[in-house]
Amino acid sequence: MKKNKYKEIIDKNGSGFNLKVSDHLKSLGWETSPAKYYTDPTTGKAREIDIVATKKFPIVGSGKALAVRLFVECKKVPQENVVWFIDKDEKKIRNLIYSNRVMRIAEDKNPYNISQHHYLNGQKVAILTGRDGHNDMFYDGWNNCLHSMISFENQGYEEYRLDYPVMVLDSFEKIHTPIEDDQNPSAEIKDSFQFGVDYSYNDEKRKIEKYFLVDVVSFESLKPLL
Repeated sequence: MKKNKYKEIIDKNGSGFNLKVSDHLKSLGWETSPAKYYTDPTTGKAREIDIVATKKFPIVGSGKALAVRLFVECKKVPQENVVWFIDKDEKKIRNLIYSNRVMRIAEDKNPYNISQHHYLNGQKVAILTGRDGHNDMFYDGWNNCLHSMISFENQGYEEYRLDYPVMVLDSFEKIHTPIEDDQNPSAEIKDSFQFGVDYSYNDEKRKIEKYFLVDVVSFESLKPLL
C-alpha cells in the first residue's frame, strides 16, 4: 500500500519530468539551472521557473559569442486539452523579432536572416480560450515563462544575446485542435506550435505592452526545435 502511495506522489509531482528535461538539455550542450527563483515583476513575490538553459555559439571571425537563453516551463499533461488557432499577425511577429538588437544587426548584414526566423514558420498561432478548453496549464506555463524572462532580462551581461520562452510537454497525446468534420470534430496536434500573447507589464518607470510568442514542444521534439 505504501508503495502505491509513493508512486501516486511521484506521478503527481512534476519534479521528475523537470529533471528529465534538464538532463536532456545538458546532453545537447546546454548549461541548465533548474528551479531558479526570481521576483515576479508584477506582484513583487518570489516565484520559480523550472529551468533556465544557456548555450553560447561562437560568432565566426569576431572572437565573440552569441548567448541563447531558454526560459523553460515543463508540464505533464493531466487531461484532454483543446487548442484553437488563428492566423499569424506577421507585423506583430516581425516587430517582436526586430525588438532584439541581435536580430536588427543580423537584418542589416543580410535581409534574408529575418525571413528565416522560426517564429515566421507556419501560418497559425495558438490562443487561450478559457477554462472550458482546460487551458489553465498553458496559461500558467507561458505566464511563468514570460514573467521569468522579463525578470532576468537585465541580470548578467552578454553583448549578444537571444532569450526565448519555451513550454515542454511530456506528450501531445492529449492536445487536440478543432476541425470541420462532423465525424471527427478534433484532431491530435503532432507538431510544435506557438502561443501568441499580447502582454502588459510594469517596469521601474512605465507600463509596457508587448507581443510575445511562446514555443510549445513535446519532449521528443525538443531537440529538433533547438
